[in-house]
Amino acid sequence: MSEANPFRAPEANLETPSESYAARLPGHWGEPSLVSSFEGAVKLCLERPGLFATATILGWLMLIVFALTIIGIPLLIPALFWGMQLFSLNFVRGKAQIGDLLSGFSNYLSRTLGAGLLLLVTVFASSLISIPQWLAKAQWGGSLAMPLEVVGTVIQAGLTARIYLASAMLVDRELSFTDSLKLSWQTTRGYGLRLTILAAGWNLLSLVCASMPTLLNPELSDSQLMQNQQLIQNNLGQFAASGLIAFLLVCTLTAVWSVQSAVLYEQFMGRKDFNESLVKDS
Repeated sequence: MSEANPFRAPEANLETPSESYAARLPGHWGEPSLVSSFEGAVKLCLERPGLFATATILGWLMLIVFALTIIGIPLLIPALFWGMQLFSLNFVRGKAQIGDLLSGFSNYLSRTLGAGLLLLVTVFASSLISIPQWLAKAQWGGSLAMPLEVVGTVIQAGLTARIYLASAMLVDRELSFTDSLKLSWQTTRGYGLRLTILAAGWNLLSLVCASMPTLLNPELSDSQLMQNQQLIQNNLGQFAASGLIAFLLVCTLTAVWSVQSAVLYEQFMGRKDFNESLVKDS
């Protein structure tokens, strides 16, 4: 029996870093954690920056074009929502393709119906916060606009925390709209506060980035000055540049958040009680 040659060169590892990190079986991500899921999302995005950037740009361009057509809001955006969710899941699993963005148009009716209903639930939860926010703005003026937006964002995050995983379940397991909501509610039991903190943190960060044009140009935030067309024209270049930066930051943050949500889904899917609930409900 021959011994191994100690002078033999080590075999090369032909796996790319992204494949060795992303293509993990459920459960290898560890327990659901805000920190580890964020670290995993950032690492994946940095390991495959080209694919991540391309999908983010194309996804947002299609979203804008669909929204501008008006009719595309109910007919096309739900299908795009499905495709973007599938891309995020496959991105975490190391098998994402740009074509995933259009996967919602396959088996269009059933997928669009479920995704559209889920989007309606999210919008409805947001509108519950907007109503008192609008009333407060009308009563006290614009001085409380930012604090009210912060409070509304936190409350909105708390309302949607328990259905945080519904979109991933809807897409990954092709569950019905009601079943995905029910399973997400069951699965996130005991994690509501952590998911609220996660959603609120991302929402607040996006809010700050979206407010960058007025933060960088405080003279344009005054309501009276905003009516001065000459001032706006003089600062148009600066305002447009800061607006573009804000838009790109919001796009990037939203995409990273989507990848982190997919990592969290993988973490929840690896739990024993999660799989037992699936068997019990089937």
